[in-house]
Amino acid sequence: MGDTKHRPDKKMQAKASISSEKSTALGLLFSADEAAAKAFLDRCEAEGLTGILVRASYEVRMPAKLAGATVRQPMDYLSPEACDALHEKVLAWQEKLPSVRLGSGVRLADWSAGDNHPAPLWAWIATLTPYVQVTMRAVLLFAAIADQEKPAAFDCLGVSGDAAWLAPLAVKVFEQANIEPRFWGQPPARPARVLPWPRIRTPKIDYRPVRRRASYLRVIAALEAHERQARSLGLGGFKGHAVLIMRGAKGVEWLVSPQTGRPAFLDEYSEGLPEALAQACRDRHWRLTIIYEGPKPVADGYRSLAETHPSFISELAGPTFGGLASQLRVPAREQYEPAVARLIADRAFRKAFVFDGVDMFDQFSDYLARSILNLSVLMTSQSETWEKTFEILKPNLVLGGRLEAKPWINLAASRTGARTVSIKLGIGDEMTPSILARRPDGSHETESQPDALAVWGEHQVEHLRRRAPTYGGDIKALGRTRSDTFVRATNALDHARIREKLGLAPSSPVIVWAATCRTRWGLWPNQTAGSAVLSPDSWETAFKALVKLAVRRDAQIVVRPHPVDDMAFIADQIKRHGKGRAIFSAGRQGTPNIELLSVSDILVSGVSSMFAEAILSNCVAVNLWSPEISLIYETSRFDHYSEVSEAVRSAREMEQRIDALLDSPENYAAALERARANLPRYFGGIEGDNASNTAVWALETTPIKAPQETEPAAEALA
Repeated sequence: MGDTKHRPDKKMQAKASISSEKSTALGLLFSADEAAAKAFLDRCEAEGLTGILVRASYEVRMPAKLAGATVRQPMDYLSPEACDALHEKVLAWQEKLPSVRLGSGVRLADWSAGDNHPAPLWAWIATLTPYVQVTMRAVLLFAAIADQEKPAAFDCLGVSGDAAWLAPLAVKVFEQANIEPRFWGQPPARPARVLPWPRIRTPKIDYRPVRRRASYLRVIAALEAHERQARSLGLGGFKGHAVLIMRGAKGVEWLVSPQTGRPAFLDEYSEGLPEALAQACRDRHWRLTIIYEGPKPVADGYRSLAETHPSFISELAGPTFGGLASQLRVPAREQYEPAVARLIADRAFRKAFVFDGVDMFDQFSDYLARSILNLSVLMTSQSETWEKTFEILKPNLVLGGRLEAKPWINLAASRTGARTVSIKLGIGDEMTPSILARRPDGSHETESQPDALAVWGEHQVEHLRRRAPTYGGDIKALGRTRSDTFVRATNALDHARIREKLGLAPSSPVIVWAATCRTRWGLWPNQTAGSAVLSPDSWETAFKALVKLAVRRDAQIVVRPHPVDDMAFIADQIKRHGKGRAIFSAGRQGTPNIELLSVSDILVSGVSSMFAEAILSNCVAVNLWSPEISLIYETSRFDHYSEVSEAVRSAREMEQRIDALLDSPENYAAALERARANLPRYFGGIEGDNASNTAVWALETTPIKAPQETEPAAEALA
């Protein structure tokens, strides 16, 4: 072997030679390094050993030319039940962490670096949860491999790329089982040991000089000027004041409404809420302020609600008040930096990251240092920004999508006396981590949480009450607001125009392939594309099966990836295997789901809220669940989504099920009827009034401490 790149490290080779009594050699693949894999197998053959290659992660693509090699997958060693149990362990870890008592004697839940605006613990613990799950499952996997294979040594192969961070963790787990590692090429570097920081006193930052700056005062003046102008237009003297928080131009899709002919923006976080809340406020004599966290959405022909109803609706955009946060970042960072450094070096804190006897802290130290610091600064600067804004606007109600992920808004609302209602997205355990904050006495951390959660269906109410029993707020099933758009517009869409826009034939069957290859849920700091939902191999196998079916049935495939998916990989797959049958429709500048699904016959995806959209578009959904999905999502999610879709577990079964549906109008109609009957339990109402119900409930459950001085004039509400 003349290639020195793939020779074993000499020092490790001497230490980790395989005993002649052992017949199995194990090679863990951390990248698709064909040369390293082949060199490993050649050596095994020369030494009379059976070489087993194990994919260390589903993010790793298998080398193409390994004929005759024994190759095993992660889920060959783990069961879905073991993966489900891991969800419980992750949540238990998150709930326990705030009670850790630091070296100073202070419990972690009370750690605040001396600030008057301490970051609620869950703000960064919840952010860390996906990484903890990814790391815990790797510990579980490597321990299972070591236990089942019992090799004398194992080889780390292809230690490079997105999965390289797993190699030091594998070494820890295998060494714990007294199995020595050896490396082909350069051994993976162990993370540097974090040395204790010197005892630096946390400065008590005085924010008063910042608040006297001209730049800070200009932002306050702009907010006050907005409020004076609003009141001059008749926006005073109302019974209540509602604030709706939206993402703004970021994350918005545009659709030309078939009812009005004008552009309407689609935003899953709060779709349909502006119009519904405007109507509810008008009926109940409330005023409404719409706050965009970014720039206002703009499109040719679009007329905002504030322009349409200036007598009781006004708008604010992020640039108007965001300057407050920028003024506070530097002093907040100066205050938190030494405190975070001491926290990271605290032995009790580090010990909290031991799982099944394996110290995971090295995997997190750099990320933790950045994350806790950045989120603490963000909490301090943003909570003051929103608190000042609410002090000026004086809202009774703050409503928005996913407010549980924005603790600074909830904290500011709580301190200024406003009630918060969050529109909660999701159907499974991804809903849970951000509302699990506990204080050391076991009570729920409420100040940074919404007062109420508006969820999709009764299933979510039951799920959250079971998984987060200490959450003290209201949880109400009010339906997915995005469903309203599909109920109202689907039958009015111009199908011929949409097919022409997409480049589809006038009448051929259409299959939407929307399975997620990668997700940023579980994105490790050094990764570029996140954790695999469908592995690259499974995605490719299923896509090739769909293309084969499309050729046979003269059908067309529209590939619709998730916005954070691995676009380069998907584009390459279409180029290599599409055979002219596949169209790539991605991004918010593409065709909205409502148009795409209205001309489609079958949607194929997994654990996707698009299932509800397909059903409301009279399109049958097929739920493809490959074994590797169990590493990311709990098994119950497959069962729940299968209530509103056709469940399959392989590409072959998927192909057969689609054939059966397209061959029989009766089977197709029965599948659609079953899914539609089950839809309300998971996604709420299908009558087109979810947004209206959410708006009315939010207003009617908001207490008004004292009525405004005067009633609005009747003409002001016209």
